Amino acid sequence: MRHTSLVASALLCSAPAFAADRAITPPPAVSMSWGYVTHNNAVEGHRQPAVGFWQRASGAKPGVGIVFVGTMEYQLPETPPSHVRSATFQFSGKQSQCVGAEPVVIEVYAYAADGRGDKADAQAGTRMAQMRADCTTNPAFTQPIDVTALVRQLSVPSGIRHIGFNMRKANNRQGPGLFSLSPGKLTIVVADEALAQQPAPRVEAPSGATVLSESFEAPASGNYTVVRAGQAFSTSSSTWAVEAGSIDIVNTRVRTEAAAFDGIQGIDLAGSPGAGVISTRLATQPGQQYRLTFHYARNNGIGATPARARVEMIGAAPLLQSEVQHDSRRLPFNAYQRYSALFQADGTSATLRFSSLNDGNFGVVLDAVSVVAVPSGMSAGAPLAGAPGAAQPTAAGPNGLIKALGTLVRGGGSKAARDQAKGEALDGIATLPAAGEAPAAPAAPQQNPQ
Repeated sequence: MRHTSLVASALLCSAPAFAADRAITPPPAVSMSWGYVTHNNAVEGHRQPAVGFWQRASGAKPGVGIVFVGTMEYQLPETPPSHVRSATFQFSGKQSQCVGAEPVVIEVYAYAADGRGDKADAQAGTRMAQMRADCTTNPAFTQPIDVTALVRQLSVPSGIRHIGFNMRKANNRQGPGLFSLSPGKLTIVVADEALAQQPAPRVEAPSGATVLSESFEAPASGNYTVVRAGQAFSTSSSTWAVEAGSIDIVNTRVRTEAAAFDGIQGIDLAGSPGAGVISTRLATQPGQQYRLTFHYARNNGIGATPARARVEMIGAAPLLQSEVQHDSRRLPFNAYQRYSALFQADGTSATLRFSSLNDGNFGVVLDAVSVVAVPSGMSAGAPLAGAPGAAQPTAAGPNGLIKALGTLVRGGGSKAARDQAKGEALDGIATLPAAGEAPAAPAAPQQNPQ
């Protein structure tokens, strides 16, 4: 018996101790909502978090009201990612104005936050969950959401990091469907010792996945629509915030001093008046390479002055920065040029920003903007934007021309991919030598594409 006790004691003493767990529930640093007014471009901040559509009463037409997006942000505890055992996010809602039997469907997105309420937060992040509730459900949207992977990704042993969540309306139901939200509860379970984990596989966006495909055909403008600093406008694919100055959404069938590359509308980055700055937030995968492509011309009202603009992609650090110029000495006002560059994401979101470098009422006209994930191996040898030797915009050359024509002939794929193939085909044709002419030497790298 004494022998058995000694053996048991030895085994207990030699067994490794399990890490103690602590459950941490940080209070929300931000808990609010952003209201998108349906009949104009106004975006309003509200202290009460809410999600869904509020119908304006007093005889207003159906569909006139405000679409609410709830946002909540939390400061993460200082802990190594390997110590995060689990993390869940849970909130609830109660109907505030809801009519009809059709369920209200919402989607929850998570993003790297900064602890300050900002309009761009309402469109940021990666989709984490979809929920639904009837007008009579109380409480609604109570399912916990597993956010362990993102919390681990954002956690640092020392320093201030935040995680944010937004709740968006996901279906176009008839009638109002607004739910007020209670401040959510983020629960992070932290171990005192590092967890034994296998290295997480690199997450890669699906081959050729389109993050952004923008042609600025919405909101429809009958002539030109001025959007000023502090306002935002929503298109069919994204929401753009005007950070400074103003921009014009131009209907080129009416305003013939400008031209569109795709459809009938484009963005004059120099508004009426002002050097405009616009931006939109994109969901990205850390470590994934993407190709940004856009097309630009100029408003003919600028005369002999070159139209100039700056493009930036900003993650946790600057990922891309360049300038473009459209000059009357070289190009007709409606001769669109294509810009294309690679960048590598360093987090779960990035901000794409365009800035006019012209004051007054006329500047660069922007159209057909796309961001597409680059499959592994496809970008080998192609320098990233901003790297030494990065030549931009891209020139497809004969090989690129053949590939682009093949893509167009096969058809299918996303609109962004077709636009990119069309641009590459035009570039390839432009680089072909004339009959009897020797092929041109490769162009020297450019830092500022013209």
